[in-house]
Amino acid sequence: MDPILVRWESALKEICAAGYAVREEWLDGGGGLCEFGGQKYFFSDQSLSLFERIDQAESALKEIRKVQASASAPVCGGAEDR
Repeated sequence: MDPILVRWESALKEICAAGYAVREEWLDGGGGLCEFGGQKYFFSDQSLSLFERIDQAESALKEIRKVQASASAPVCGGAEDR
C-alpha cells in the first residue's frame, strides 16, 4: 500500500480509537474536531488534497493527545498531597 495512504488510514484509526466519529464532507476549507449532541466528530474536508487532509488529521491528533494528557495529569493540592 502507498505510504501516504498508510499514514492517512493510521491517523483515522487513531482518531476513531479516541472516540471520534469520522465524517468526510465537502466543507470548502473547513474541518477538524468538534463535539455536539454528546458526540465527538472529526470532519475531514474532501475539497482538500490528500496531503492537506493528512495534515488536518495529524493536527487533530495532536489536539486529541493534548486533551488526553491533561485529563490524565495528576491534580495537585488534593488530600493525597498533604
